[in-house]
Amino acid sequence: MFYVLATLSIFCIAVLMHILWCRVFPKNRLQIAPFAFFSLVGLLYYGALAHLFFYGSSADRAVNLWNLPLALSAAVVYILLIPIYLALYFNTRVESPTQKILRIIHEHDGIGYEELASCISDSEIIIPRIDDLLRCRYIQMKEGAYCLTARGIVVAKALNAYQVLTGREAGG
Repeated sequence: MFYVLATLSIFCIAVLMHILWCRVFPKNRLQIAPFAFFSLVGLLYYGALAHLFFYGSSADRAVNLWNLPLALSAAVVYILLIPIYLALYFNTRVESPTQKILRIIHEHDGIGYEELASCISDSEIIIPRIDDLLRCRYIQMKEGAYCLTARGIVVAKALNAYQVLTGREAGG
């Protein structure tokens, strides 16, 4: 249990460091490199801590072997938490249509359909996403039309495969 608590604590510290970094050095883009650095430092720190606890005592080494799988499992949990945090971090960059609807309803303390529809324009929903796709080089403009780049094709195929895998129909 110590190993799991240690990894969760170290991961929370890495997330807090990333949040602090984003607040102190605000930029108008994703700041993934600082989080990657904090995560890597955290993982190395956990490795040193686990090594200390696993090999540091003079107790019978055969008994300590029972702790090795738990120490490695905790490291795997740490590694798997990284993409989960990044997915949440990416989602904070763009307000989804659902987030926008919830925010508008909250601001108005109840609102009718017509008034809600008048608060949302296509340009607020479509243009920021197209700008993001262009910035990430998933799409490009060719002869007045948006086209997928090689990178965009890979992402589109991966998203489609995931929808098929999970049994979801195509769509948003």
